[in-house]
Amino acid sequence: MDNTHEIEILPDHIANQIAAGEVVERPESIVKELVENSLDAGASSIAVHVRAAGKDMIMVRDDGRGMRGGDLERAVLRHATSKLRESADLHNIRTLGFRGEALAAIAAVADLEIRSRRAEEDHGRRLVMRPSSAPEIKPDAVSVGTQVVVRNLFYNVPARRKFLRSNLTEFKHIHDTMLKFALGNPGVQFSLHDDDRAIMNLEASTEAERVATLLGADSAETMIPIAYNSDLLRIHGFVGPPSLARKSRADQHFFLNRRIIVSRQLSHAVLTAFEHILDKQQFPVFVLYLTVDPQRVDVNVHPRKQEVKFDQDRLVYNAVLDAVAAGLRTRDIVPTMEAGPLPPDVRAPFERVGFSDRPGAALVNRVTGELYEPSRRFNDGERGGGASWSGGSSGGFSGGSTFSGTRDFGGFDERRPTAGDRGLFGGETPRERQTDALKFDGESAAPFVFQLHRRFIVSAAAGGIEIVDQRTAHERVLYERALAALGDTPGGAADSDAPANKKKEAQTQAAAMQELLFAVTMPLSESDLALLRSVEADVRALGFGFEFGEQNAAGLTIKAIPQDLRIGEEEQALRDILDQLSEAPERDPADRRRKISAAYARRCAVKPGDALKTEEMRALLRDLDKCGSPALGPNGRRTKIELTLRELEKRFQ
Repeated sequence: MDNTHEIEILPDHIANQIAAGEVVERPESIVKELVENSLDAGASSIAVHVRAAGKDMIMVRDDGRGMRGGDLERAVLRHATSKLRESADLHNIRTLGFRGEALAAIAAVADLEIRSRRAEEDHGRRLVMRPSSAPEIKPDAVSVGTQVVVRNLFYNVPARRKFLRSNLTEFKHIHDTMLKFALGNPGVQFSLHDDDRAIMNLEASTEAERVATLLGADSAETMIPIAYNSDLLRIHGFVGPPSLARKSRADQHFFLNRRIIVSRQLSHAVLTAFEHILDKQQFPVFVLYLTVDPQRVDVNVHPRKQEVKFDQDRLVYNAVLDAVAAGLRTRDIVPTMEAGPLPPDVRAPFERVGFSDRPGAALVNRVTGELYEPSRRFNDGERGGGASWSGGSSGGFSGGSTFSGTRDFGGFDERRPTAGDRGLFGGETPRERQTDALKFDGESAAPFVFQLHRRFIVSAAAGGIEIVDQRTAHERVLYERALAALGDTPGGAADSDAPANKKKEAQTQAAAMQELLFAVTMPLSESDLALLRSVEADVRALGFGFEFGEQNAAGLTIKAIPQDLRIGEEEQALRDILDQLSEAPERDPADRRRKISAAYARRCAVKPGDALKTEEMRALLRDLDKCGSPALGPNGRRTKIELTLRELEKRFQ
């Protein structure tokens, strides 16, 4: 018999290290597993302490049920769990942790210490375990509950430790996970310490109070309560109005039976409820709690138990959509309309008066009583013999049968100016601007330029006409101006070929600052504050002036903003910058400056619908021409197109 073979049975310590690769990705993974165990143990108070963002030490202490000596010894073995007894239990999971791999996987890549005691015991026990070593258990004086300490993560797997990110990034992951635990379990007291600094200290509270504490009291006041019940599931929680929308999904929280879950499908359902309400690249803020019979959901489809699968996915999707849409309707954000058949007078309101056989007869609106006089713009022969009436600013009537509520002159806005109309620098009314924009007195006058549909700038070019997207063009100008203020030249593939003289010219522009008459206090989470501190010099270089509060509750005090930024948008501008960096805060400095500049430019740029004065349009075109890459915006979109005379001639052939 041939006893040679290539297949070997792995030793336990190697198998545990492989399992650790699935369970322990980073320090945050350990915090998540240990806090879940504390919640399953019925803890009412959970404290987490980390050093060096968890790389050197993680301690999780709770006041839960604790473990007996025999259970403590078994807890560090693979596949050891107190939460399952038979295979049928897999289809009725009611706990957060159940795989029985967490402690064994942690002990394979770090030094582990567990101290635990049950209420009915006189003393507790202390377990100490190092990788590839058997655990040592001794009696210990410890309070009721469990305390787990993890030290020197990945010290025996240097390749894994090398791939950990900076302390800022790793701590942000820990903080975000603790924030989710706190939102999902408001009846539990949570505290979080980074080194010796208190980051979070939350007393047990209601869901509404916890949301107000963690998302900001001002935000909580405008949050919309959600309540939905059906035979399949129960949904409750809070959804933010459009004014609280973010540029990232950072403040979107789903909890299924108090379990933190991530679901693209359910996130899409919430976003669909906001359809046609939010701008592109905006995401609603929400905290939603779903309660479902555990037998109707599979929580074992993801190694970290974050993704789940429902037995009726479509019904759950529709339930979330209906629940959020109903909540929005309570605030008239999604208005409802019950439309019946129109009365005859409304369907055909006009009636001729005078001599009805004459084309010059006037019209009267039977509903409003308005009289429409014949227009002298065209005679009977100028438009195929059809008469034309003008209703002043209210509308007109053409051809004797077709009514249009507005007059269309190819996009020139003839509506009356409103208080909300303002240009890039304020001032004139839209009608005055449009009249001035059409003045052209010949070769000696300024270049011909006008605004089309309040979105595009049309100007005469050497070989035809040039059409510029005002927002994208302004973003390019502000983007390069911001890069120059940050001591950088325009980046990206398109910018690499830019003329050196134009790059140098773009760098000469410095960010101007405007002092605020009243300082603005902006609440920020500790992770956002840490992120802002890491880019503080760059943000100040843009023209922001601010002070950090002594405590997290004080937030950030904004005292000055860039000259290009509209007053009132300072908080959202900083949010946009932080959102750009939050998903991948560990960026190289050049990429970080590009992200900051792009977010700043998007917030400060003119919007479609903003009316511009002629001088503003000409100044924008001049600034665009000075850019290093005038043809493309920071997002890669074209800033302008040119139609040559030859192309125009072809259109008329």
